[in-house]
Amino acid sequence: MKKILTGVFLFSMISTAFAQDNGLVFRFSDDAIRATLTAFPLFSETTSGETSWIYNSDKDTNIADVGFFVNGRRSELSGRAGVKFYGAKVDKDNGAGFAFGGDGSLQLNDVFSVFASLYLGPSYVSFNDVERYQDWRVGVNLAALDNIILSVSYGKLTIETDRYDERDIEDGLAFGLKMRF
Repeated sequence: MKKILTGVFLFSMISTAFAQDNGLVFRFSDDAIRATLTAFPLFSETTSGETSWIYNSDKDTNIADVGFFVNGRRSELSGRAGVKFYGAKVDKDNGAGFAFGGDGSLQLNDVFSVFASLYLGPSYVSFNDVERYQDWRVGVNLAALDNIILSVSYGKLTIETDRYDERDIEDGLAFGLKMRF
């Protein structure tokens, strides 16, 4: 598991070194903390990359992922679709897998936007002790300044493992801070 997490970290550092519009996002909830590093553009003007880490101390859980996405835009609607490779340690269970999905954002005005995301990792693309991965979230962004965005969201991250069945890693209301650089 340490090798997977180290590989995810190294890939993310290399990929973001070549990107022009990087961002660092922190999300806090009652259950967990999440840190995400984004890179756009990654290999071309329509692709992006992301790596994130989430920690839940109550359930002794660490999840790291690295993702590759294709981005699109139509008027005020922007979105991306892609795949994430994740590695998870849920108490005594360890595993990895792929989650497919995407997210979208609708810009309401210069200050506010709404967003939604959904990523699913079914059992046939999950390995070792992990059986299923599901992550969904809806929320509102507030552009406090050009490079600082605050968010309030509601969602759920669930991992099902061999030993613990379904575990809610992050569930409910969360507050976020995105810094673009």
